Amino acid sequence: MTTYITNPRSMKRSVRMAFAVGALAVFAGCSSTTHSVTRSSAVETATTLTTAESTANTVGPTTTQPPATTATPATTPDTAATPTSTVTRSTVAPTMQLPVPEPTTTLATSSNAVPGSDPIAAIDGNGDAVLVDADGTATVLYDGTDPDDPAPWEGPRVLVVGVAVTNDLTTGIVATCCEPSPGTLIVTNSDDPANPQVGFGRSPAISPDQKQLAVITDQIVVVSWLDLSAPLHSAELRPLDAIADIVWADDTHVIALVVGHTYAFLNRYLVTDEGLVETASGGGPLIYSLVGVSDGVLYALTGGNIVAAFAADTLAPLPERDITLAATPTSASMHDGELRWVDQERHLHIGDRIVAGEYTTVA
Repeated sequence: MTTYITNPRSMKRSVRMAFAVGALAVFAGCSSTTHSVTRSSAVETATTLTTAESTANTVGPTTTQPPATTATPATTPDTAATPTSTVTRSTVAPTMQLPVPEPTTTLATSSNAVPGSDPIAAIDGNGDAVLVDADGTATVLYDGTDPDDPAPWEGPRVLVVGVAVTNDLTTGIVATCCEPSPGTLIVTNSDDPANPQVGFGRSPAISPDQKQLAVITDQIVVVSWLDLSAPLHSAELRPLDAIADIVWADDTHVIALVVGHTYAFLNRYLVTDEGLVETASGGGPLIYSLVGVSDGVLYALTGGNIVAAFAADTLAPLPERDITLAATPTSASMHDGELRWVDQERHLHIGDRIVAGEYTTVA
């Protein structure tokens, strides 16, 4: 069954739908990837994430994209030692499992969503994880709780707080928060849609090579295969620090936003056989969200209408590469040089284009 969800709230609440077990199966049959690398497993994957809230209308601010001809910052080689031993990474699923939500409806993605075109994943104003097509049609992957609904008199309030999909649309990850308190990751693959992998984690981010998943759990970053197996982890932060966001710099490096009471800084990690090794750390303005990396430049939100730029290798500020927007973004992500962002009026901007509907988060 193919279900198209447009964003007016009046069309939403007829049924509670679980993760899109069939959403990803509609697309090109994709065989499971056999992973062979050189690192040992470590810890269970993890979670919690918060989302902005929403309303909608149509306005026409424009986006100033990064100059295409600006030189890429020089890359500084990491000094962390590279393990010399070669082992086959475990493909055993994580030992810690949560109950899988019982599917109530099988959904299908829209035929307008083209595999391989870096699909647009978002959380809409109804609190649903969705895929957004080129024409603005939103297809529900996971039916979440409307953040504008009153909180229940008793019991938990669980919201969708993160979503990520592979470029070929065969694997999707939804993060919910906050029952249990760390949050939940639900990973569905079209090869076996009836048996999603479930674990703990938040801020799901898929590596550029589409093989690995990075998430936050408590005060560490965890990197695993997309099915949550064979996890590797970073060292734990100081007690009063917390990891607010993560992005991939490339296939072997993850950048984390670390925050405290009155400060924020960036950590860059190299993924090795033994775990994640910190290779760089940098200060800067009070960053509250990471946007992504493009042409060696890391972009971040700092609370105004400026998307701040940093060198992705040294984490040094690059003010000449900052992006000025016509409105203040509440969520943003960078995809192959294209900036996607949500403004305070809940409009979704894809480059210089505004998509119909209301959204709180763009992945």
